[in-house]
Amino acid sequence: MRAWLRRNRWALISLIVIVPGALVAAASVSWFAYYAGKAPTWTVVPLGEAGQFVPQRPLPEDGTATPAPPVSLTLTDYTIVPWDSSVGREVGLIEGTEAVAALIEVDATGLPDDVFRCDAELAADGPSGERTWDVASGSDIDYYPSGDLEANCTLSDGGRFTWEAVFVVPEGVAEDARLYITRGAFLPERVLLLEH
Repeated sequence: MRAWLRRNRWALISLIVIVPGALVAAASVSWFAYYAGKAPTWTVVPLGEAGQFVPQRPLPEDGTATPAPPVSLTLTDYTIVPWDSSVGREVGLIEGTEAVAALIEVDATGLPDDVFRCDAELAADGPSGERTWDVASGSDIDYYPSGDLEANCTLSDGGRFTWEAVFVVPEGVAEDARLYITRGAFLPERVLLLEH
């Protein structure tokens, strides 16, 4: 028996690693399929109208969480910038792309300072299903909001501000893309769909 164990030790060690890994992978596929199959729970908000967003807060040590008051978000402008326009060249868009600048009025008046921020996601249907884009970073585009515009939806300051969410997408996508306001970092939850 010992000789057999010695001859097959690497195969047995690999089984100890592979079997639990396969079980985790199988469970995660089922979990993601369940999550993707859930009915959408976001609220559709027409252009220029306010939508209510309830931000998340950290769970206190005693486990009793009080919900944060809602935040008002209003999409006021949705601008598409082609790569071959003067602005597109100025901000460094590469050929075959376009930028979207979504101006969102945020009223977070009276929010406590422990709330988490909100985020945005642009989504469009593609040949292999839905494609999504997060808010652009400095490596995507040579642009950063200035003046009275904010680059992030930071709610913990508890005030009113205009958030400019900028996205870089393939050419021809922006016109029909859907703009979602999301909550949470790992598997973000879509809360509002802002029509443009």
